[in-house]
Amino acid sequence: MSPLGQDRSASVAQAVAQWLFHETDFSWTPSVQDGMTPGEEARNRFSGCRFIADVGALLRVPAEATCTARVYFQRFLMRHSLRSSRTVHPYLLGGAALNLACKTTDNYRKLSDLVNYCRLIASQPNWKRGMPVPHYRETDK
Repeated sequence: MSPLGQDRSASVAQAVAQWLFHETDFSWTPSVQDGMTPGEEARNRFSGCRFIADVGALLRVPAEATCTARVYFQRFLMRHSLRSSRTVHPYLLGGAALNLACKTTDNYRKLSDLVNYCRLIASQPNWKRGMPVPHYRETDK
């Protein structure tokens, strides 16, 4: 193998390794390092994933896209804190992750529809699955 091929293999291995976490990494995330309790962080992570699932259900996004969005959400939080000077709300991050996941999985939705459904769910503090709300119409694609 040429030196160029070895360099490429090493960079690919390094890129893959940055997303492999040891069990201890989950108890010492950037949010915990900034003073957030592990329980508080877990609640924020759960809240963000639930938000992604609810918005995805309203938009009738396939499970592939919502699962991809949750992975993006969790990976972002392994590198960035929820309690830093540039605090990101889990719902804002969840909407961005769902938008990106829809694009990467070729399940396009109008950005305005995504924003409207994110706002709808975020404005209802006691959101429960099965609430009667208007669903995304397939003709709006």
